[in-house]
Amino acid sequence: FDSIDERPAGEEPYDATARLIGRGLPNKAGAYVLPYLQTGHMLLLGVLLLSSSVSYPGFPLTEVPDEYRDLLHQGLLITFAINALAAASARGIAARKQQPVLFWMAKVLLFGGLALGELAQAVPEAPPPPKRAGRL
Repeated sequence: FDSIDERPAGEEPYDATARLIGRGLPNKAGAYVLPYLQTGHMLLLGVLLLSSSVSYPGFPLTEVPDEYRDLLHQGLLITFAINALAAASARGIAARKQQPVLFWMAKVLLFGGLALGELAQAVPEAPPPPKRAGRL
């Protein structure tokens, strides 16, 4: 079962654009949901960084009590620590699939399991090197 690949026959290669937007694999209905999930997570991260780091009176996102601000910082640190472990795991997967290792490590550090799942499942395996005819 390890050799079964459910990809469409005429699928485009997983190029730099697909890596950047996180094309992923289509669901049963044929829709690509990973780009929307990654965009939502990026916006959420921006809002969390804004509300936990900036204090500006009169703006609701930045009028956060100090106790909540500390909890947000703690949650972000825990999340990035877990993502750092996932990024270390992504290093080996990206190298095996002949993908840019630093890009995938940074993406997994930022997006965590979304990017790691994309790398493990959506990025196709590297083609085997061509065999040369041996001499007798």
